[in-house]
Amino acid sequence: AEELSNMADCGGVRLTLRKGVHLVLSGPVPRHGLIFPGPGGRTIGLYPRPGGAWVGPTDDAHTLGADDVSVTAEQQDAIENSLRTILPGLRAKTEGTVAGLRPLFHQRGPAALFSRDFVVTDHAGEGTENFLSVTGGKLTSFRPMAKAAISQVLEKLGRKSSVSSEDGNDGFSNELPASLRWAGKRGRGFSLPISAGLLGHAFLRHFYRKLIGERREGLALFRETYRL
Repeated sequence: AEELSNMADCGGVRLTLRKGVHLVLSGPVPRHGLIFPGPGGRTIGLYPRPGGAWVGPTDDAHTLGADDVSVTAEQQDAIENSLRTILPGLRAKTEGTVAGLRPLFHQRGPAALFSRDFVVTDHAGEGTENFLSVTGGKLTSFRPMAKAAISQVLEKLGRKSSVSSEDGNDGFSNELPASLRWAGKRGRGFSLPISAGLLGHAFLRHFYRKLIGERREGLALFRETYRL
């Protein structure tokens, strides 16, 4: 998106690339998917597959170009060490690695606070009509991202937007709390305060459990449950 906007003499798109790394394991692994602290404390997962599993992804800074993506020995060691902490008896071996880039829109500050939201940029203000750039987003937000982009395209075409989700609830899962579904349909001004409150509650609960030592008990239970 950044390269294409530059080709159109538009400088309104800047990306912050973050690298995600997976390890491909072969050999005996737990039958269930696992979620555990990875390098730097970021939560990663183990995903079983026939003959082994994938482990990851990380969230690492990437200052090279989009075509220069690889897994370093340090990144591989960090994931393997995190996995051994949780499953010290794991006998599976790393048979390969996978790396990809997250095309986040440009942001400053601590990487842990970077938004995974998306932005639809209209380049008309830069002198290029009928040119939109969609940046950021995640696989889990592809529907609202597509809806926002298509709505702007239809607006430029002078057509009324009739885009809607198949389930009739604007793309907000019925599994979400009713408060979030209600706020999500009314815009970010409503949903952000509620989300921030829920996040604060989860943080305080995690801090309390860590403070009173439940983390150690939980790790022992985890190893007992998923031992090979």
